Amino acid sequence: MRAKKGMSPLIATVLLIAFAVALGAMIMNWSTDIQPVEDDSRGVDATNNPCTDVSFELKEVFGKQLFCYQDGKIRFNVENDGFREISGVQLRTIDENLAEVTSDLVGSKLPIGGTFDHQVAFNKDGKVHVELVPYVISGGTKQYCTKKKIVKDILPACE
Repeated sequence: MRAKKGMSPLIATVLLIAFAVALGAMIMNWSTDIQPVEDDSRGVDATNNPCTDVSFELKEVFGKQLFCYQDGKIRFNVENDGFREISGVQLRTIDENLAEVTSDLVGSKLPIGGTFDHQVAFNKDGKVHVELVPYVISGGTKQYCTKKKIVKDILPACE
């Protein structure tokens, strides 16, 4: 009778390592396709995130989105196109010297489908980065929806 030979330990080790690497690559590829649960608000359970249904965008005026600087004022017009009332809008500005100013805009409550046309006095010297951040009041506290913000990296002059 002929004795059966098995696989050499070196080949078995190489095959085992190749299998582990291939399996790890498949898991890594699969896990990058999974989208994380959005958590815009600090300290709020992701399943009860009040920012989930918040969405707003710049409204077009005469075919152009209005978000600009003119006569010492930042001008913008936004529309609530989400499924939740927006309690207000916060304006954040950062100038060339990296000085940051944030302020909640009075009267900026946006019902579903509502619009907010606003002008904010601002002394612009050079380039200015501007953000409009919606917030909702949930459980008596403001929850800023930072992932839903509108950003103008360099605020242009109005035409």
